[in-house]
Amino acid sequence: MSRLSTAVLMLCIMASLGGAKEGSAKVQSLIKQYYHSALEQVNEAETPAQQRQILDRSLDKLISVLGTLQTWPDFPQSELLTVQKLRQRFVEKKDELQGRNGYERVPDKDLVAFANYVQQDMESAGLFPLLGLTNAIVMVVIFLMN
Repeated sequence: MSRLSTAVLMLCIMASLGGAKEGSAKVQSLIKQYYHSALEQVNEAETPAQQRQILDRSLDKLISVLGTLQTWPDFPQSELLTVQKLRQRFVEKKDELQGRNGYERVPDKDLVAFANYVQQDMESAGLFPLLGLTNAIVMVVIFLMN
């Protein structure tokens, strides 16, 4: 996607979001909807291998988007720590899912419960409101491009 297309997309998203407070809530809602959709797919999957693959792919996407946002040239340093913390939470969840870095691998029978746990943890983290609206919009644009 060209820079012009990205800029136009950002302007359209900003216009549709309204004010900063309302816009930030909508961005947060979009991210939660994405994960909720993945959670539904986990619930509908026929095998634990499919469930694990869906969770792995969803966490990868969230980690990737936040990683891209961290390296965005114009990203404000004042919000970098918030993005790093949020990304680290998802990295830890992925490590737990796969049984890496000192975590025990989530047993197949517990994958649906783990997916629910990740969603609850994401919602209770309280980090999304700390992102400025513009940077949250950039995050959504990157998310859509991946």
